[in-house]
Amino acid sequence: MTIKLTWHDPEETILTALYDHVWNWDEFNQAMKQGSDMINAKPHWVDVVVILKTPLPSGNPIPHFRKTIQIRPKNQGKMVMVSRSSILIGFIRHSAQIVEKVIGRPEDAPIFASTVEEALEIVYAEQKKRVSSNPTKTAI
Repeated sequence: MTIKLTWHDPEETILTALYDHVWNWDEFNQAMKQGSDMINAKPHWVDVVVILKTPLPSGNPIPHFRKTIQIRPKNQGKMVMVSRSSILIGFIRHSAQIVEKVIGRPEDAPIFASTVEEALEIVYAEQKKRVSSNPTKTAI
């Protein structure tokens, strides 16, 4: 598969999706299903870092983004997208806003970062916030 899904940490609290080869929407849908299954198998929160090194494939992304939100696991935390392309980020942000209006779940909106390090800082801050707001609850 051209989209690589791996655990960032040994505790498996951060799932990384790396898009570093040309991919298509079928591969995207397969990766989203696989990622959803990986997250659903965990009893704790899982945040996602998406690293986009390649452009989006041709075709309308809206139905694919909508499906991603519809199958989003209950224990999925924040999704942080990493790309150095301001055009790509702008397009994804605009598409996500359209899907958000249709689905009505603003908490599912992705956060954007310029580097993997920045994305991980965002995720670590979110994880810390979850723990401090409910220190006795480690699972969903």
